[in-house]
Amino acid sequence: MRTRLLLFWVVVAISAAVALAPAPAAAESTWDQIKRTGKLRYGAIDYPPNWFRDKASGKWTGFLVEMVEDIAKEMGVEAVPVETTWATCVLDLQSNKTDLQFGLQATPKRALVIDFAGPAYELYWYAVNHQGFKAKTWEDYNKPEVKIAAMLGSADVVILQKVAPKATRVELSDVAATALAVTSGRADAMVTAVFGALVAKNRNPDLGDFVLPTPTVYLPSYAGLRREDNNTFQKFLQAWAEWNNLLGYTEARIKKYLESAGATDIPDNVRF
Repeated sequence: MRTRLLLFWVVVAISAAVALAPAPAAAESTWDQIKRTGKLRYGAIDYPPNWFRDKASGKWTGFLVEMVEDIAKEMGVEAVPVETTWATCVLDLQSNKTDLQFGLQATPKRALVIDFAGPAYELYWYAVNHQGFKAKTWEDYNKPEVKIAAMLGSADVVILQKVAPKATRVELSDVAATALAVTSGRADAMVTAVFGALVAKNRNPDLGDFVLPTPTVYLPSYAGLRREDNNTFQKFLQAWAEWNNLLGYTEARIKKYLESAGATDIPDNVRF
């Protein structure tokens, strides 16, 4: 009897202790973290005109940099660039290395692990050919003997897998490397979104035709952010994107930095 009574009071004591123990603290939301630290960390990739990095000063500029700086101003915090790549930018969001990543397409694979706000702007996909190589449709590119350069980890690769799966892909680290592959003859063409294609064509006079392959491929571009229960930051970014598109601010920024990147000769077939 005494043993049972002792066990009863032990159980009561443990239950009371559990009931009085403080609940585990909820994870800090991205919004709260940004406001607490005073810093909005964003992923920056060397991909003009979206992002430029001055080699001497290390300072980042570009239309996406200007967009993040405007967001930071609205929030009353500092925008802090964190260099990343297309292959690692989603992981940087997940690991809390960055808070925001512009320039993403909402692919199903990405949507499994992060959230999106936007779209921030619209993108068409172009090809820039090697001189002497002629192609106008995706079917022209969709051949095993055709080598197409694209950036590793980017939406360019995903799109090529859909529209030209038979082509031989040459996956490289950045847009400069893809352009070099074409001019050197290592690839017959490069495929990327309109901004990178325009800059590459204007900076590399040895490149051939600037092509909008048919049927045209279009995708909206979003801001990526960490997945969490508190969606305050996502709602704010959504409102910001809609407002800036409505008033034409986003298009004005894009045109400004295309010129800064040397893309002054814009063909008639360009859409954005």
